[in-house]
Amino acid sequence: MYFTEDTFNCHYCFFSANDIPATSDIENIALKGNYVVIGPWIETMPSNDEIYGLLQKNRIPAHLKPELMLYYEHLSVISYYQSWEALLIMIGDYLYDDEKKFNIAYIKDDQGIESVDYSPKQDDSLSLKLINKLYEDETNLLDAIQAGNTRQALICMAKLSQYRPPQRAQEKNRDSKSYLLALNTLARKAVQNSSVHPFHIHTMSNDFARQIENAERQGEFYSICETMIRCYCSLVQEYSLKNYSSVVRNVINEVEFNLKKPLSLSLLSRQFNIDPSNLSHHFTREMGMTLTDFINLKRLEKSCYLLLNSALYVQEIAEECGYQDVNYFIRLFKRKYGKTPGEYRNHALGK
Repeated sequence: MYFTEDTFNCHYCFFSANDIPATSDIENIALKGNYVVIGPWIETMPSNDEIYGLLQKNRIPAHLKPELMLYYEHLSVISYYQSWEALLIMIGDYLYDDEKKFNIAYIKDDQGIESVDYSPKQDDSLSLKLINKLYEDETNLLDAIQAGNTRQALICMAKLSQYRPPQRAQEKNRDSKSYLLALNTLARKAVQNSSVHPFHIHTMSNDFARQIENAERQGEFYSICETMIRCYCSLVQEYSLKNYSSVVRNVINEVEFNLKKPLSLSLLSRQFNIDPSNLSHHFTREMGMTLTDFINLKRLEKSCYLLLNSALYVQEIAEECGYQDVNYFIRLFKRKYGKTPGEYRNHALGK
């Protein structure tokens, strides 16, 4: 089993496939001719000065620096080389079924490379193509979030992870935080375009901003990124009003944010300067239920949340949800859920 490093500081592992027992499972390992080849990978992302050194070492014109940087940005970075090496040796041990049947050899390429003729005119076609693809994938991600399509958004995010932007800040964590904060802002605007009320977006955006600033390890950034995509998509699925008319959107938001206040068809029609019969017609046609039924539905949903997440008495919960008559509230609750509020709470808490 050979370990080698090329003149671009990229690492490889390769070994002959001829002597691997037929019973070994090598379907998922890249076969190049009669050899298994693993790589390339790098131990660290080269700095700006190191890039210039590599250009000079490999006799590459300076104007091709962006292409070389792009190459490194698409490689796997494996910092813990000894652990990775040990893993590869374990693979060899497994394939050959006996560590005595293979040896380890290290090859260092000190021969350099022959001079290669490059055109003095810079060819930007590759860079332009990749930049266009990057922006296309970003647009697809935001479109998926705006549609609340979690699966498609995660696929787009996986594609974007192939693009490693050059490190701008001195600390890698600061770079990761800046990237996630930018993603948080873009996702927030995408959700807003889906007619989700700004209150919901603002609350979620602030929560993620705090998580990003408090994160200290690279693993946390990856987790936050995926969670952010899922949560923003869920926000669209639950609160998007893009399929409703403006008057119905206004009424829905007014009801959801003011459940404690007096709410009725006549009060809301006066507030939004629309004839009560017209409002009733539009609302029932678009929502599939009457405005009164919708108000009661939202109040009862809030009462369920308070029953399970607060120590308020039933009377207090009724008032918080806009019911001044606790007996009326109990009757509506039992009709909807088949239990009184007290029974609902006790059952959920296992009492």
